[in-house]
Amino acid sequence: MIIAVVAANGRTGREIVRTLASSGYHVRAGMRTVDAELFSGVADVKVVQCDALDAEQVEQLVAGCDAVVSAIGHGPGNPARLQTDAMRNVVTTMRRYNITRLISLTGTGVRYDGDRPSLVDRIANVIIARIDPERIADGKAHAEYLATTQLDWTIIRVLKLAPSFIAARTSVRLDLAGPAELLTSRRTVAHAVVQLLEASTEREQFVRQAPIIIR
Repeated sequence: MIIAVVAANGRTGREIVRTLASSGYHVRAGMRTVDAELFSGVADVKVVQCDALDAEQVEQLVAGCDAVVSAIGHGPGNPARLQTDAMRNVVTTMRRYNITRLISLTGTGVRYDGDRPSLVDRIANVIIARIDPERIADGKAHAEYLATTQLDWTIIRVLKLAPSFIAARTSVRLDLAGPAELLTSRRTVAHAVVQLLEASTEREQFVRQAPIIIR
C-alpha cells in the first residue's frame, strides 16, 4: 500500500512516516518546506512538496495512494482554519481518485456524545479553550466536515502529546469514550495509525468514528 502523509515534517508526522515505512508501507511524505535529509536512509519514503492549503500540491501528494494520514496540527502563525481548509483539499482529491481511507488526528477538546473525560482532561481543555480557542474550534470544524463525507475516516484523539522521553507503545488501546491517557507519545500515535490501517474489520478500524487513545 502507498500511504500519503500530510504534514510529514511535523514532530508527529515524522514518527508516522518512519513507523509506516518500517511496517512495510510505501510512504509519500508531504512537506510544506521540503527537507530532503529528514528521511534520508529510510526506505520507501518519497518526499513531496505539499502545502496542505494548496489544492494542486495536495493532489500531487495524494493521487494514486491507497490511504491518507493527516498529521496537521496548529503552531504559531498558522491560519485559524488550517486543519479544516486543508482537509477540504484532501477530501476533494480523495474523491477525484476514488480513495476512501483517511486517518486524521486531533485533541480531546473535540467532544462526542458519550465521552468520559477525566477531571484533568476537562481542566486542560478549559485552559486551551481560553489560550488558543481557534485551535479547538478548527479541530471541531474539521471533524464536523469529515462527518458530512462518505469517506472511511477515523479521527484519533489524544489529550496531550508527550515529550520524546515518554515510552511508546506498539499495541495501542483505543476507546470511543475514554478517558484519555494523560500523556501520549507521538510514536504511540504512529503505531495507532498502523494498527488502524492493518485492522481487518470496520469495528477495529473505527470507521467514521473518533476513538481516544487510553491507558
